[in-house]
Amino acid sequence: DPSAPESRKGTAAPMLELSPVAVLPPPVRREVKERVETALARAYLNLGILDAQRERFEAAAARFARAASLAPELPQVQASLAIAYFNSRQFAKAVAPLIEARKANPADPGLRRMLALARLHTRAFAEAAELLRGDPQRETDPALQAQADAANQTAATAIAEWFRDRGRDVLLVIDR
Repeated sequence: DPSAPESRKGTAAPMLELSPVAVLPPPVRREVKERVETALARAYLNLGILDAQRERFEAAAARFARAASLAPELPQVQASLAIAYFNSRQFAKAVAPLIEARKANPADPGLRRMLALARLHTRAFAEAAELLRGDPQRETDPALQAQADAANQTAATAIAEWFRDRGRDVLLVIDR
């Protein structure tokens, strides 16, 4: 009997092909797959939240990344991933999910500030300065003002250093 468990031993067939799901029409199988992935993503999201509450941010980031790979549109998955990366000081990795999280919630000033600080830490000073420039709390929050000033000053310094190092080449090209 080919359906008997002992006849399937040693085969490389995927589990779904051996299950009752295999006999379902393709559209139904896709829906089942999407539901299973969404359920797994929610489980990873919840486990990541538990890790984050215990301040195990690298572990939380790994779980949030898994959730995002399964269901990137799941509410809060991008923001959670970004925050975990940020809190584990993985600023470069925090940028992409912060951008995605801001698309879902563009009015959130916390996400905007976090993206600005991640950009500051990744030496994207002009972008950090621009993000902080529009912050409504910039004038009343001394720490935020200091970060904005640092981003502006560092961006200006970086530009000046670039021209100092490459300005002669630029002038040679312009003179041609």
